[in-house]
Amino acid sequence: MSELKTAKRIPILRILTRLRKFSQNPIPFMQQFLDETDGLCEISLGMQKMYLTRKHEIARHILQQNHRNYIKSKIVTEFTPYIGHGLLTVDGAYWRRQRRLLQPGFHKAKLQQLTEIMLSETEDFMQELATTADRGEPILMAKEMMEVTMKVVARGLFGSGLNDEDLGQIDRALTEVQQHLVTIVRKPMVKPLLHLLGKERKVQSYIKDIDAIIYGIVAERRASGEQQGDLLDMLLDSRYEDTGLGMTDKQIRDESLIFFVAGHETSANALTWVFYLLSKHPEVLQKVRAEVDTVSQGGALDFDKVNQLHYIKQVLMEGMRMYPPAWIVDRVALEDDQVAGYKLPKDIPVNLLIYGIHHDPELWPEPQKFDPDRFTPEKIKQQVKFSYFPFGGGPRLCIGQGFAMLEMQIIVAELANRFDFSYADESEPELFPLVTLRPLNNMPMLITNRTEHEPA
Repeated sequence: MSELKTAKRIPILRILTRLRKFSQNPIPFMQQFLDETDGLCEISLGMQKMYLTRKHEIARHILQQNHRNYIKSKIVTEFTPYIGHGLLTVDGAYWRRQRRLLQPGFHKAKLQQLTEIMLSETEDFMQELATTADRGEPILMAKEMMEVTMKVVARGLFGSGLNDEDLGQIDRALTEVQQHLVTIVRKPMVKPLLHLLGKERKVQSYIKDIDAIIYGIVAERRASGEQQGDLLDMLLDSRYEDTGLGMTDKQIRDESLIFFVAGHETSANALTWVFYLLSKHPEVLQKVRAEVDTVSQGGALDFDKVNQLHYIKQVLMEGMRMYPPAWIVDRVALEDDQVAGYKLPKDIPVNLLIYGIHHDPELWPEPQKFDPDRFTPEKIKQQVKFSYFPFGGGPRLCIGQGFAMLEMQIIVAELANRFDFSYADESEPELFPLVTLRPLNNMPMLITNRTEHEPA
């Protein structure tokens, strides 16, 4: 038997001498390190040693084949004091118990019920966008997509319980919290300084503001007993099989906040990149419009019609291949492991670079080319396992995947059929990876109302 290999180490000085640029956008550096080390390397940030890989077989092993040997790393536990103990941040028996409890809230029947909320919020958003288009003013697509997806998730989660003022307050607070967490993760050596400067106290005050809003909504709903057909109803009505009891207010707060955080930003970033790609590929945009015309037959969309928008789904999937919202994910082995001829020691985080896997030329010929036909049903059957996993994989596949795809199909269909888009910057957008993959320039776009809505 051949001896197992160890990951090649990247000298820490190579990171420290580029720390500012690495902190702003580590992806090019990570790709370079992996080019030099055959797809698996060891890096250090501060005192923390970790592995980095873009090998799809390692990703599959960790997330699916031997997933019980892996938990989320301390990087994720840094998030827990801020967003709580929910599906995104917990492991083990508690995660399995919560997953079983919450899964019915994302079944087809519930999504069908939530479709009207998605369509209504998208229509309201288009009315606002039409006014901007009439004035000939450019927009920042990233911010606009954050707004519409936030409203969809807020309505889907809390019904009418969250007003625009509360929504804006939560948005501002979560942005501050995320930037704080990313700084801690990428520059762990500055954490003591941030405490001394009062940054931690400020962030905790934001969390208290969020808590006051969410606990207030939960208390009001419990007291009224009103059913609004939203996800909060599901959270309040769910009962554990073994005890027959429901979740506490703290559990509901944690699960709803995590769904709010994960549910709107990932979709917003995916949509931002997709509209950028559509603005650069008018032939694809024409196919999108033709599909909408064919499916809608001049009428309004509904749940069944949205599920017939197969080409739009291909466009979204290809967009998330090129610009995966969750661009990296990590796990830590509980016991020593081995895969693909490499040793994976326990207690050392392994970072799976989803962006790197999605751009591997051995898996994706011409990976920089935008080609929605990569995701026809026939092509999907031929894909290598874990060559594509924007929603994660294995048992921890994102519980909100169906919600996100339905929401994004509606927004692409409605906006593409109503407006023309033109990218409004001389330079190409740069990657800005925070917790999710954003564009650095917020994607400026010039939009115009389409003068006709005849079949494309």
